[in-house]
Amino acid sequence: MAAPSLLRRKSFRFNRRQITLVSIALCTFFLVAIVLSNWLMGETGLDPALTQRNEPPSLAHPFGTDWLGRDMLTRSLHGMSLSVRVGLLAASFSAIIGTGLGLTAGTLGGKVDAVITWIIDVFFSLPHLVLLIMIAFAIGGGTRGVIIAVALTHWTSLARIIRAETLQVNSSDYVQLSHRLGRSPSGLPATTCCRT
Repeated sequence: MAAPSLLRRKSFRFNRRQITLVSIALCTFFLVAIVLSNWLMGETGLDPALTQRNEPPSLAHPFGTDWLGRDMLTRSLHGMSLSVRVGLLAASFSAIIGTGLGLTAGTLGGKVDAVITWIIDVFFSLPHLVLLIMIAFAIGGGTRGVIIAVALTHWTSLARIIRAETLQVNSSDYVQLSHRLGRSPSGLPATTCCRT
């Protein structure tokens, strides 16, 4: 009786893994399709057609048309494509800033850590939405302004996490032993060795 239940459990785990992989593949496909739809569809369906205003969904217009006769499916895909591209770019730049500052603070420590921690606390103390709007407005608005504003305001949490993880690794035994053997915090051999 135990063997069939064990086989059932293994097959269930295998099926869950397959479902997870298929879900990841479908989500990736839809994200890539949304990002590329801007270039694949071009500007077709975005021009006003007053004779086709406020039409209900049909085969020609699956999402219907708006008050100017523009295809709502095309407009939705263009909007989603822009949103995904802005989000990916802003998140990438924000991750680079947060990772760089977190690693620097956790590795160098001392005054550098104190300055970076102070900068993180200053960013946390400011109202997030107000800061984002002010940065975007100062840069000139538009897509570029939004990307830069989001990148400059969303790195603080990641920097704190990276700093904490770096400090935890630095306090581990093998890193402390490496320092005693003459390695610098960057991993390169130090100029003065601690060997006796």
